[in-house]
Amino acid sequence: MTKHVYSGLALLTIIILSPAATPAALTETCLTGTAPDVANDAQQIRAVRKMVDATCVCSSFNGSPGHTHIRYVACATDVINAQVAAAHLRTRCKGTVTTFYRNSTCGMNPALHTEPCIKTVTESGKVTCTIKATTKKDGSTPSGQCTNGRTFTQVACPAYTTCIDAADTNGNLIIAAPGDTGACVPTPTATPSNTPTVTQTPTVTLTLTPTITPTQTPTATNTPTATPTQTPTNTPTNTPTATQTPPATPGWFDDFESYQLGQFPSPPWINSGNNQAYVDNTESVSPSQSLKLFGVVGGCWGAWAHRYFALQPPFSIGFYVYNGSEALSGCHPWRGEAALYTGPSWTYQSRVLISFDGDGRIISGSGVDLGPFASNTWYEVQIRYEIIAPATVQLSYWIGDVYEGSYQSPSFSYESSLSYLSFQAAEGSAWFDNVGISLQGPTVPPTAPPATPTDTPTDTPTP
Repeated sequence: MTKHVYSGLALLTIIILSPAATPAALTETCLTGTAPDVANDAQQIRAVRKMVDATCVCSSFNGSPGHTHIRYVACATDVINAQVAAAHLRTRCKGTVTTFYRNSTCGMNPALHTEPCIKTVTESGKVTCTIKATTKKDGSTPSGQCTNGRTFTQVACPAYTTCIDAADTNGNLIIAAPGDTGACVPTPTATPSNTPTVTQTPTVTLTLTPTITPTQTPTATNTPTATPTQTPTNTPTNTPTATQTPPATPGWFDDFESYQLGQFPSPPWINSGNNQAYVDNTESVSPSQSLKLFGVVGGCWGAWAHRYFALQPPFSIGFYVYNGSEALSGCHPWRGEAALYTGPSWTYQSRVLISFDGDGRIISGSGVDLGPFASNTWYEVQIRYEIIAPATVQLSYWIGDVYEGSYQSPSFSYESSLSYLSFQAAEGSAWFDNVGISLQGPTVPPTAPPATPTDTPTDTPTP
């Protein structure tokens, strides 16, 4: 009898402690998890995608040096990281959204005519999508990469630039059967073009404003009108506030001598990106201070400094730049950069003026290789910005007073809204000094060589 009693108690204990009685654990997987916060994933992802598409315009990444697929993905990653940091996107969804932009044609070699290619396995019905070249490097010979095989079918979707837009037929932000059909999503809202159609404007020798060599020493006409009185801060500010009203002065010059050492220069300068941006005295042109920016190496998080201007083109920009020598991770494959923005944050639309790539080359805003540069060396840069036709912008370059040419590119729809001169360190250190913007500037030499057409992307950067 005792034996049977103990057996019954043991059985009761097993039933009570059985794992089957424990509720299933909630999962946090992006879009498919069971936790309550997963319900917000789709809405958050769509909002972030709108920001990426507005900031990283696919047509601006044409495969030329400085406008490659790597640069495009880096641009998208910056936006995504910022939204994760701001708690506007769950960390679990960061990889999902980044993959959307890795699987895109933006910045790919245009000669390859890359397109989203949807593959359906015949036996299992599994649906996947990858970006594939439809032609070889000659631009005309079919590659045969997106064709049917013995155990699968494939279909190219030339109307789209990303796999997620091409293959997600049920709109749930996941490419998978049975929800997705394996066909291209019908009726696109726009017809993207992967091969830019450009009318190359013949070179015209222009006489700009009478020759005035920008001086890197402040004068009575370009010295800041007032000593900043607000306490500097390293906290990045991505959205202008009432205290950041742009100054009335149309042009300006700054040698960073009036700011507190070790602090971000007070307004009218505005910081965005990371806050490793401050006035420094380890490197300078004159007299003793400069602006140092540092992009996190391997962290995909650059530092920007923006300042408003009220000039209408044509105008000239002048500055000195000193690039550090840190080994770059490749996430942001360039060091210092100057650009024009429509607002005081990296999230606004922009036109790149010049960048100093991680491979030691100076790249113009339209992707032209202007020559090599050495790390840990000051370079004087002068750029003349003109709108020479309703749809054409011309940028002329001088490096160390040597004219490097004038290059034309199509104007952006937001060109007239560019009103902030901005400097960036994408990865590693970059110092800027004696920066200014003015209506006056250098003149293109009368015997200038023809401008190189740059809107037809090159396959490989100039060695």
